[in-house]
Amino acid sequence: MSKERLRFEDYLLLALLIVLFLGLSVLYNVNQNFSFDQVQMLLKGIHAALTGEFLPFGNEASTMGNLPGMLSSWVIGFPLQLYAHAWSPVIFQFLLRVVAILLFINALCQLFERKIVLIGTFLLALSPWVLYQTMLYNPAYLLFGSTLTLNTLVRLRNDSSNRRAHSALNRGRGLEFNFGRFINSLLLVLAIGFCLQLHFSWPVLAAMVGIMWLRRDIKISYVGVLVGIALVGWSLVPYVQEIMVNPSLLTNPEPYAQERYLGYGIVHVYPVLKGLLYWFRFGSLLVTEKAIVPELTDDLSLWLVVLGYAWIGIAYLVGGLSVLYAAYSNYFVISRFHVSNSSDRLRFVRGMSISAILAVLLAAGASPVVLNFWQIAVIIPFALLPVLAFMSVRPHGLKLYVWVAAIFFVFANALGATYSEKFSYQQNFSANFYRSCLVGFSPQQCTPYGSSLTSEQREAIAAQTPQDPEVIKRVIEGIIPHYEKILQQQQEAKAQEQAQAQEAQTQTERADQSGEVTVREAITEPAVPVVEGVTAPVAAPAAEPAASAPAASAPAASADEQAAPAADTAASASIEESSPASVVQVAPASEPIVIAVPTASGSQNSGSNANSSGSSNSEPLIIDQGQGASGELVIH
Repeated sequence: MSKERLRFEDYLLLALLIVLFLGLSVLYNVNQNFSFDQVQMLLKGIHAALTGEFLPFGNEASTMGNLPGMLSSWVIGFPLQLYAHAWSPVIFQFLLRVVAILLFINALCQLFERKIVLIGTFLLALSPWVLYQTMLYNPAYLLFGSTLTLNTLVRLRNDSSNRRAHSALNRGRGLEFNFGRFINSLLLVLAIGFCLQLHFSWPVLAAMVGIMWLRRDIKISYVGVLVGIALVGWSLVPYVQEIMVNPSLLTNPEPYAQERYLGYGIVHVYPVLKGLLYWFRFGSLLVTEKAIVPELTDDLSLWLVVLGYAWIGIAYLVGGLSVLYAAYSNYFVISRFHVSNSSDRLRFVRGMSISAILAVLLAAGASPVVLNFWQIAVIIPFALLPVLAFMSVRPHGLKLYVWVAAIFFVFANALGATYSEKFSYQQNFSANFYRSCLVGFSPQQCTPYGSSLTSEQREAIAAQTPQDPEVIKRVIEGIIPHYEKILQQQQEAKAQEQAQAQEAQTQTERADQSGEVTVREAITEPAVPVVEGVTAPVAAPAAEPAASAPAASAPAASADEQAAPAADTAASASIEESSPASVVQVAPASEPIVIAVPTASGSQNSGSNANSSGSSNSEPLIIDQGQGASGELVIH
């Protein structure tokens, strides 16, 4: 297989692909949901832009503490220093990612014919695997480091085309100095060092390079490697100085992180298998479900729900078939390209594929977490190579694959950029950027980053977003709380939630009980006598507050006295003088209250007459509210 020079129409098509890539990148960027990952980088970058201090540590990682180096601050702070606007770091990120695509194109041109170069660029630039990471967070910058690594490895391959020395600068003492190999070896180490300061997935690249070197797939310049290591180490000196006084940056204080350990993946086996599956998926159309599975809420119409499930089924069908295609491509490349009649370039792709698979398995086995796609996305450009190599020797059905991929990319990117877990058409990028700035800085300092907002919008956002001292200490000052403190805070928060839930349940029970009037049960309790001078509470309905009834009392009656006239007894009840005044709260007029009261023995109650004499017995006292003249209390 010989190299082909690109034609003029090829350059036009590549330019069109880059324009489409930039257009989709803008769509993804404006719709991104801001999480703590973005807030961390933005606060570090804004701090650098305002103070000129680039913090020597990066974002907090899942279980491994903070990232080393100041690159996390630099990729945000440097563009903001050039021009204080929310889109400055976005444009800088776009430039890096366009350079990454150009590096990928250049590497493909060293390995494949022009048709495969165009197809490979299409599969990388418009893939949702790549575009779904178009956010202001650290994995978005890894594409530059990974494609730079790929490009240098292609140029360092140990084949007949690269065994000649391009320039000999020093032939003294029998030493031949290859300047091209020196530069590429230096750039190789710097590319891995670039990824090292942005994400903990860099060991995958380092392991892959090491395996390729052991397999003699590449030939490096040891001088270039040593110079690169020295430069990367020099850039990490401020970080080393920081951790000497602040060792908490080395560990994650969250309780779940204490349960993880190096080698977690190999012990549980499943993470290793998942890592291998990701290698095949990165070379296929089966992208992350976060991008292609919409949230089918209850407020959607029936036809939208049906359409959503139909899309999910088609996406998984197409993606699953493409995974099988990618898996077979890897099998074909590894099993067939080792023969002597294969070209040096195809044997190089075979060696790189083997090394990458072994590196993924090692990384997945050693990782303290179960890998997610963004934690291993650094290998996406490498995963496409065996698929492209298979296409170059088995072009049958290639046109169909490209058309299916193009249609799939249209729908997947449209959905992923507007209605997915990390992106939504309802987001406002400028407002989110300004809100993130307010977490750590004053409204006056953040005003340039909210210049596209109106003053009323900025005031409303500032009123809702107070500064968070804990975030400032943790993100900018690097004061990471200890595990015990985090655990105590979580326990206190949990106890507070339980207390609030218990209080809400108690109030609900009281509200339920307040609608029930059981005066009979209340007076049967010895501790709550109704007539013997104790108030009997009766709650009123919620719509109308309860009113206290006037006290019901009458002059003392002796045993020899006769019954009073009926007109008098209709307005009063005979109660012993020794008993104190009784107070009764009255229920609504439509519900009469029956209370058992002590009366004299042998008394006769007929109609409205009440006679009392002798020993007391229990007789019913019926109280109606609002039955007399002017709504007075009437006691029967």
